Amino acid sequence: MRCMTLAGLGTILVALLLFAVPGGCPNDQSGSTGTTSPTDTGDGTSGDGTNGNGDTSDGGNDGTADTGVIFDNGNIDEVANDPLNPTVVEFDQAYRVTLIRDYHWNDAQGATPGTIALQAEDGTTYGPWQTTGSPGQDNVPNAYWTCYPDDVVPAGTYTVIDSDPATWSHNAGSGNCGMTYIEATPVGNEGQPGGTGTITGTVVDAQTGDPLADVLVTLTGTEHTATTATDGKFALNNVAAGEQPLSLTLDGYVTGSTTALVVADQTVDVSVGLVKQAEVGAEVVALVLTWGTEPTQPKDLDLHLSGPDGAGGRFHIYYNSMTSVEHAFLDLDDVEWGGPETITIRRASGGDFVAGEYHVWVHNYSTTPEFTGSGAVVTLFANGEQIGQYSVADASGDPALDIWQVVNITVDAAGNITHTSVQQVLAEGTDTTVF
Repeated sequence: MRCMTLAGLGTILVALLLFAVPGGCPNDQSGSTGTTSPTDTGDGTSGDGTNGNGDTSDGGNDGTADTGVIFDNGNIDEVANDPLNPTVVEFDQAYRVTLIRDYHWNDAQGATPGTIALQAEDGTTYGPWQTTGSPGQDNVPNAYWTCYPDDVVPAGTYTVIDSDPATWSHNAGSGNCGMTYIEATPVGNEGQPGGTGTITGTVVDAQTGDPLADVLVTLTGTEHTATTATDGKFALNNVAAGEQPLSLTLDGYVTGSTTALVVADQTVDVSVGLVKQAEVGAEVVALVLTWGTEPTQPKDLDLHLSGPDGAGGRFHIYYNSMTSVEHAFLDLDDVEWGGPETITIRRASGGDFVAGEYHVWVHNYSTTPEFTGSGAVVTLFANGEQIGQYSVADASGDPALDIWQVVNITVDAAGNITHTSVQQVLAEGTDTTVF
């Protein structure tokens, strides 16, 4: 993953617990247990302590807060369903979010586990992440929904998005916000090497490949910025080593984000494709693949998409079949490092999207070097915003294999979409393999 943290955050954070303060949602640190709100799940989760509601004040019975807990608005009072207010969390710096847990008492019935996401004020969404269920008080099934994102989220204000608010618990003690518990690690405290490095990169139009000038590239959450030249290139110097998030803005284009892994005294290069605002509206869903630009990385990666062809079968879009159906296109194919490669899903001639499930994967056409060293990222845009981003660095499986299964997207006729990671599995296959 091309990752970045905030400049100037190389301070000592090992023994310091920073609490994110919710907008209007009390961050309960009472340390008490109760009878009608979350109690101990017994799942041994870090930071769970003695209370399943994520009480952090004495999880280790030593009078100190459990390291890593940055938000908890649980309490011991009686709860109701369907929160009246959003659960808003403010991150004072970039964090690697390791656990999020929502409470679904639901009148002692629990609820089938769904997804949790974090949505920034500009609409950028991290997740959604699939949760697993665990029992609550009196063995109520699936009262706790827990996910383990392991994703870096930049400084900012975020709304917790729960896929089933109708069963999400709240009460006056939580500010009538959905009850949520979050564990995270400050990015500057992940044991990354000290010092500073440089981020360079190129920003292009994702559908034409043309370089974009005047793109404002910002080290997210800081005032450290750079602007692209006429060739689309930029440089950010003196960036703290570690995973660092970037945001990229240009009038007329959807704001994008990416990450870069900065190593002290070295330069890391990133490639970013931005999509025009007018293109990614209610008419178009866009998938953009970018990867590394160094000769030590694969020269040619290929983006693939399969989906319903509207006639009972399935199509396969890739470099050798760029326009086999009217509603999906490979707009840009790149064979010389970096990308982008871009596939768009559009409305059919009848005015509706072709409803169904679309599968996205990437093939390492070069075969060598190995896929996992490519720095490949697939970014998903829809409804005028970036709604998802996936990194091959998070993929599981044999790194010598040549196919990365990225995400499944479900689209309805109106263009409403959901997207689900397929565990980012590395698999065996060739350029003609279809999923």
